[in-house]
Amino acid sequence: MISIAILISSLCYGVLFFCRLRKQSSVSDAILMLLLCGFIAGYFVPRVGEKWPTVESLNNYLFTPVSDYIFHLLELRTGEG
Repeated sequence: MISIAILISSLCYGVLFFCRLRKQSSVSDAILMLLLCGFIAGYFVPRVGEKWPTVESLNNYLFTPVSDYIFHLLELRTGEG
């Protein structure tokens, strides 16, 4: 019940803030704010929010290849000397 309330309030806040920023001629900011509120609301959709990426999964996806590459470079340097 609380998650549905957060879902609806996030969407309403996003739409209201979008309208307010559009009146101020900040169209790009308005679109970004609407996307951000929609992304936040997406986590609270029943049965769908569980499939959305978490911070941990995003960090693993982005930084695991980088750290593997750095460890590979470090192994090469220690093997040379």
